[in-house]
Amino acid sequence: MDDLDGDFQFLIEVQAQELTKLRHKLEEGRHTASMLHQNLSSLLAEDDQHRYQNQSHREILVEESKLAKCIAHRLRSDNLADEEEDDQTTMGFR
Repeated sequence: MDDLDGDFQFLIEVQAQELTKLRHKLEEGRHTASMLHQNLSSLLAEDDQHRYQNQSHREILVEESKLAKCIAHRLRSDNLADEEEDDQTTMGFR
């Protein structure tokens, strides 16, 4: 029985390490998405008409800003449980 307990303890420790790594990557992703959103929003807010006269360039910035905001929203910790539930529900319909 002690061997079984040792095996389970080892598995728990490995999973805890993996979870820590994933949390770190998630935090990096949140930070990156947030910085991207802030930078794109800043570019869009500038009044430099000469720099942003090209309408298609501005439209691309608007779209990228929306995508960055969406990424940041999806990476928020309170949304992760909802995402997992959505994934499980979707998998059930496949």
